[in-house]
Amino acid sequence: LFADAAGATAGAVCGTSPVTCYIESAAGVAAGGRTGLANVVTGLLFLAALLFSPLVRMLGEGWQIPGTNDYLYPVTAPALIVVGSLMVKNIIEIDWGDPSEALPAFLTIIVMPLTFSIADGLAIGFIAYPLVKLLAGRGQEVHGLVYLLALLFILRYAFL
Repeated sequence: LFADAAGATAGAVCGTSPVTCYIESAAGVAAGGRTGLANVVTGLLFLAALLFSPLVRMLGEGWQIPGTNDYLYPVTAPALIVVGSLMVKNIIEIDWGDPSEALPAFLTIIVMPLTFSIADGLAIGFIAYPLVKLLAGRGQEVHGLVYLLALLFILRYAFL
């Protein structure tokens, strides 16, 4: 996990897109991949995948919908459906009886597919959660860093 964090930090300092994902690393560690061998195998599989890049590019580049500026990406849709179905199983842990918990969770869940962006869904969740808690008179339940993140997301959208 430290190597994952260092890679993400180094990538950000260099101005690149994120080079690692914490959740995947945590899932790998939870599944028993603690020695680094799983990462080596993953890297070798990525190298082998280079041989198939023309096929992937042919399918994954996207097809323009006639008469529009919209594109269909047939390779990414199935992966997103599988990931989404795996994520949905965790909604049973949300306290749906508490509106101050349910509303931000619902907004997070619904904004992702409506905006085609996981990041936008999470941003709305980070904005909605402290606001709803404040309106419910339970602002002390929210950690200060969540307020800071909400402010940063608001500023991001205000100046976007």
